[in-house]
Amino acid sequence: MKRLSILITVMLMGISFYGFSQRDGRGKNMTAEDRATMQTTHMKTELSLNEATVTSVQEINLKYAQKQKEVFDSDLQGTDRRSKMDAIRTERMAELKTVLSDEQYVKMEEIQAQMQGRARGNRRNSSTNN
Repeated sequence: MKRLSILITVMLMGISFYGFSQRDGRGKNMTAEDRATMQTTHMKTELSLNEATVTSVQEINLKYAQKQKEVFDSDLQGTDRRSKMDAIRTERMAELKTVLSDEQYVKMEEIQAQMQGRARGNRRNSSTNN
């Protein structure tokens, strides 16, 4: 019985370590093309985009993913990096507004607000845990 509990404990620890190692590098090494494709695929599903719109959205996402990649690869840190990324995000949203319907744009804003809220919550949780 004691061996079984030790084995289960070791297995659970191994699974936990594996899960944390996968989460740490998520998205950091993606190319701009991969990031744009991922965003476009997600938007196609969530916003029910037609093929013509998907093509336009892919071009926009690629353009801004390349700009974001430049910021990621730069020496900018902290608030400078965050403000630059916010400016890129604002430009992207303005350009997407010209392609998406009003309903699609509103839904996208809602999704982004939820994602930003989660990201802020994760940053707060990680800063209080350190």
